Amino acid sequence: MSHSPWHRLNATLTLAVAIFAVLVACASVTDVFHACAPTSSMPFMSRSPIVRVVDYERFARVADSRDEAVVRLEVDYDLSSCASWNTKMVFAHVTVSWETETRGVNEATIWDDAVKFDRWESAESKAKKLRKQGVIRAKYKLRSVDERLSGRGMEVKLRWAVTPRAGRIWRGETSTSNATFPVEYLNVGGDGQRARAAPRTPGMP
Repeated sequence: MSHSPWHRLNATLTLAVAIFAVLVACASVTDVFHACAPTSSMPFMSRSPIVRVVDYERFARVADSRDEAVVRLEVDYDLSSCASWNTKMVFAHVTVSWETETRGVNEATIWDDAVKFDRWESAESKAKKLRKQGVIRAKYKLRSVDERLSGRGMEVKLRWAVTPRAGRIWRGETSTSNATFPVEYLNVGGDGQRARAAPRTPGMP
């Protein structure tokens, strides 16, 4: 029985799609066996990633009765183990969480970094991009919703999301430090000197 050109084209396209689907499935399966184990950039000194609040550029009560903080972070991490030949992008971000009486656990992202890779980028180049070390300013302000932050404990976490060229996105996180918000408000004035606000009055919101 003869087949028209359209039948032959349809059969060819069906076969091509099936082969492509098998290749995508095989590529995604390789990431299942890929272990992501973030460390510091100098594992001989500290094996775990380091992300912690080291200073405040601003910690004040703003006009809408919210607390606002701008922090500086010490970061030292190496996410190179999270990248494979199939990795298209690694998105890292730092979150701060704290508890309040009315809202339970609150969480805010204060810094992020999206690292993209070329298709044929070398493993050495990927590893270099995924290491970060130094003291940096948070990208985003941290604001409370309705309760004061002063004196509350906080937890800092490093989170990451790995986007493959084929397959599903997978995520991870690790707790890197715990600290406490300042009891007194502070700010940095025009002369660069840090000015403290009056301490909170007992019984006042």
